[in-house]
Amino acid sequence: MVLTHDIEKTKEFYCDGLGMEAGFRPKMGFPGYWLYLGDVPVVHVADLPAYIDRTTEVEIPISSGPPGTGAVDHIAFNCEDYDGVKNRLENKGFKISTAELNDGQLKQIYLIDPNGLIIELNFHA
Repeated sequence: MVLTHDIEKTKEFYCDGLGMEAGFRPKMGFPGYWLYLGDVPVVHVADLPAYIDRTTEVEIPISSGPPGTGAVDHIAFNCEDYDGVKNRLENKGFKISTAELNDGQLKQIYLIDPNGLIIELNFHA
């Protein structure tokens, strides 16, 4: 789950930038989104202050680590259409960096979400 102070900006990042779509999310007692790729919910987004308030009521453990990404350094997704994704991200103004590994057999795009979490996109040849 991505805990954030701005659920709308975070949703926009994952939907507009990475092509996810907001979908069904059960009532959970705090604002948020479940973001889907196809029929699979892959990223959960929650309003940080409301989530913390709710967890004190129902004893859900939360990270006591540092602000930002806490114990998580980055998350990675396997993707398709390197050129299309790269062009979409650049056209929407996202700052990206790229890498190629194994003689071009793996192309990668890196970017940072609105909460400081590094996103790694992997494109296999």
